[in-house]
Amino acid sequence: MALSLGSLTQWVNDNSQELLAQSVLAGETIDLISIKTGVKYKERLKYLATDAVFQAGGCGFSTSGTITLTQKDLTVIDVKINESICPEDLNEYSLSISLKPGFNKDLPFAQFYMADKIKQINKTIETNIWANAAASSTVPSGLIYKFLADVIITGNTTVSQNLTGTTLVASDWLGYVYALQNKLPEAIQSATDLTLFVGHPIFRKIVQALVIANLYHIDLTANDGMQAFYFPGTNIKVVPVNGLNTLNNMVLTPASNLIYVTDLTHEEEKIEMFWAQEAQLVYFISRFKYGIDYYFSEYVVLSKL
Repeated sequence: MALSLGSLTQWVNDNSQELLAQSVLAGETIDLISIKTGVKYKERLKYLATDAVFQAGGCGFSTSGTITLTQKDLTVIDVKINESICPEDLNEYSLSISLKPGFNKDLPFAQFYMADKIKQINKTIETNIWANAAASSTVPSGLIYKFLADVIITGNTTVSQNLTGTTLVASDWLGYVYALQNKLPEAIQSATDLTLFVGHPIFRKIVQALVIANLYHIDLTANDGMQAFYFPGTNIKVVPVNGLNTLNNMVLTPASNLIYVTDLTHEEEKIEMFWAQEAQLVYFISRFKYGIDYYFSEYVVLSKL
């Protein structure tokens, strides 16, 4: 007698119940910049600029000098993530092996699911921090958008550079970075946290060009050549961030000049997952506020096509 298996679906290692998740890009920028907490909706930054006009000595009083007061608002976007899951839907699939006997009110892979959710949330925040897009109900205006808008208003600095070229060599990157540095105000040229933010694709191009040029006096070996390093002849730290991966921009500024605005630190990682008795579903809830800005737009130089 022979077995007739034509009507069966092949069972491929389903007894392992192992779940795999695609690699998720990490959120990198928040850990590098300033964080402003306690913002529920808006908070106003107030700026004071004065000068000191020297006059010839002698009797009498002659007033001089200027005091300039300006302001701008830091804003946050209030967002939420709501999902509902019915554990009983797993009954028809091989994952039912992981279910407890009887009616299930929780997911057998809840910890795995929640950990991946936090990664996905951080990935989206990282992308939105740098995005060249206007604010919406779920996305704040990104840093690139804000800066380009400020350029139109205040004449702040951008430098046109072709970062997409396939034949760029070390001398090209040296010229690019020095050109950005020379556009910064002299007052912050010696800032201890002067940072060139780039996407990982551009970072790899820079590293490869320096290695091909035999510039081994720069340590490009740490972390397999993917660790931030100081650009030769400068105090500029070159730092790759995932949020710039799809943007052809380099941003030079003191890292502390950039502000991640929120109500509560790491609020985006405080999530809830529970059985909702009335709905007879597992609910997932995440709520947080976030925004991005900078203290001084004149301390930012942008490289763009």
